[in-house]
Amino acid sequence: MLAAIAGFEALKHPTSHNLRQFSNLFTGLFELTREDTRRTAAAALSRIEMLPQDVTMIVANQPIRIAAPFLAFSPCLTDQMLLQTISRHGNAHARAISRRKSLSPVLLGVLAELNDSAVARSIRLRHMNGNKLGAKIPMTDDAVKRRDEDALRKRIKDMALARMTKSSKPATQSATMGRPALDLLVQQAEASQPVRFSGMLARALGTEASLAERIMLDVSGRQLTMALQALNMADDEILRVLVSIFPQLRRLSGGIQHASLVLQSTNRDDSTRRVTAWVRANAPKARQTATHFEPHTVDNPERIDRSAPGYRNDRAVKPAAIKPAVKRA
Repeated sequence: MLAAIAGFEALKHPTSHNLRQFSNLFTGLFELTREDTRRTAAAALSRIEMLPQDVTMIVANQPIRIAAPFLAFSPCLTDQMLLQTISRHGNAHARAISRRKSLSPVLLGVLAELNDSAVARSIRLRHMNGNKLGAKIPMTDDAVKRRDEDALRKRIKDMALARMTKSSKPATQSATMGRPALDLLVQQAEASQPVRFSGMLARALGTEASLAERIMLDVSGRQLTMALQALNMADDEILRVLVSIFPQLRRLSGGIQHASLVLQSTNRDDSTRRVTAWVRANAPKARQTATHFEPHTVDNPERIDRSAPGYRNDRAVKPAAIKPAVKRA
């Protein structure tokens, strides 16, 4: 299925036949794949500018742990689709929708009427413009005071992080990650400031906010665990962050907290490699020129990075014309 998505994404101007063909292929494969593959597929589809309507609705109606990145970033979702999704699935899906860069006044009004604190906070941070929304989501005196205090703390913390931001290397080089910066990440998580935490995580990884937001939208907590391991955060601190950002991970299963199970399912070396790859793929230059890989085959068990230095496509080199041998007298 992921190969089909990659092939469809490579089409600059898909025709109606391409859309219909992809729809038939996707609907047949999506329900047969594992949940982690579906989550990866939803994230990949969120980057595509044009999708068949049935594919869009299938992904949007998935559980939030799968649909979150698609709801937050996909340009294919219309207002009608988003409203249907909110009415069917409620606040969990609405929180992901409230993270979209642009929302119509109708959607803003519907989201404001949900009276969800996470939705209201996201709207204030992303869509504050002093219009009718201000009347629907008033800021209390305590909220104003807390906002001013947060602004002061942010200035102090930005000064503490100044040394890290001067370096062009990604912070996944965990040995260079300072102790104060890790402490600040834990403090922001325990202070119930997920948006501020997301911004600090992006700076710590040396990447843009979009990657940190995608990591935060994985409500299983696995991607965030991998990112924190890549930053060389201690296990006990990772657990504190996980249960603060994702309260559902406090639940017990067989006497073991879900956050501990997530942590046990990851490996620090593997996490560092994966997060480094995420940061590299999210770099501006990497997004301008997409990297394509050869598929796994019997003759080619490893993927070949066509953009890697020294790569030579021998098939693209035309063989020189063979001249007939000249007979000697």
